[in-house]
Amino acid sequence: CDKAFSRKHHLVRHLLIHTRDKPYKCSKCDNIFLNKKDFQNHLKTHIMETPYKCSKSFKVFSNSYQWKKQYTCSQCEKDFSQNSALISHMRTHTGEKPYQCSQSDP
Repeated sequence: CDKAFSRKHHLVRHLLIHTRDKPYKCSKCDNIFLNKKDFQNHLKTHIMETPYKCSKSFKVFSNSYQWKKQYTCSQCEKDFSQNSALISHMRTHTGEKPYQCSQSDP
């Protein structure tokens, strides 16, 4: 298979075509998980009892980690809480696709 992706989770989602596994898909967002534990941990981000609210933008975040977005894209000014997320996002501007599918076509 000659598919390549700029984000690792896009490759993970694509690999399901080859493995035919039934992943855990979040009904609140587009995230897909291959194991139940990761999926359950993710679900907690959608049901936090005490959300964090930004006093400047009045946006509400499910946890303090998302609230503290300290990495900003120099191209479009989008904010990220992790440097790795910013690096992944920058690939949308550069077109880089470092995650290559190593499976043969079905």
